Amino acid sequence: KQWYQRRVRGLNGSKVGVFASRSPHRPNNIGMSLVRVDRVDNGTLFVSGADLIDGTPIIDIKPYIEYCDKPSEGSRCAEWIINPLTPPLQVSITPDARHQIESAPRRFLDSPEELELCIRDVLAGDPRS
Repeated sequence: KQWYQRRVRGLNGSKVGVFASRSPHRPNNIGMSLVRVDRVDNGTLFVSGADLIDGTPIIDIKPYIEYCDKPSEGSRCAEWIINPLTPPLQVSITPDARHQIESAPRRFLDSPEELELCIRDVLAGDPRS
């Protein structure tokens, strides 16, 4: 099994390179995200727009420098992401799951409905790897 090839949803089982996917199975466990710093409160950094799971450690930060951090004019998204060959999965929320959503802390989202929408969007994209 080669670590650098992954089957991805949207390609009917075809493989792409691991760096062309969002697979968590990577040769290192460090990710990089362009984020917005919302605030610093008593030594804690609060960010938004990150593709991190709540509680993921941030090990380094750097300032945004437009000429080297902004995607260039010729940047493009992979065709298999824009036009997947497989449709999104249907997502059903059970009553127990809905109860957990309603009682979840609202640290980053304004309402249970917003949290449910985020959960539906992620699951519809089939995050299995």
